[in-house]
Amino acid sequence: MPAKGQIVFYDRSWYSRAMVQKLNGWCTDEQYKDFLVQYKNWEKAQDVTFIKLWLSITEEEQRERINNRKSSPLTYWKFSENDENALSYYDSMTLLKERVIDSEWQVLDYNNKKKGIKSALKTILRVGENNS
Repeated sequence: MPAKGQIVFYDRSWYSRAMVQKLNGWCTDEQYKDFLVQYKNWEKAQDVTFIKLWLSITEEEQRERINNRKSSPLTYWKFSENDENALSYYDSMTLLKERVIDSEWQVLDYNNKKKGIKSALKTILRVGENNS
């Protein structure tokens, strides 16, 4: 955990059990249910402010980004067949996401990356100012 005055960024992998692992059968139903109960209690017990951002993109935008990634000499290394396979589970992943995403989360439109980045920075600054 960060020390006082520090900022640390985590990616969605912390919530992976509730989404990706559940969807792919990489955790048992019991592990999934335990996570849903335990993660909020764990977060509340920490003496930090969590700023939760969900960078939301449409299925069409995700498909376009994956296709671009596969053919670009600059981003082909980011391509994973798991990402492409995930498109076939978009609706199921959305349902699982909705079980985790609550009012503590800021859902940001990330179809346009530049606007999404600005929105994320504004959110981080706003929360930081409110906690000063």
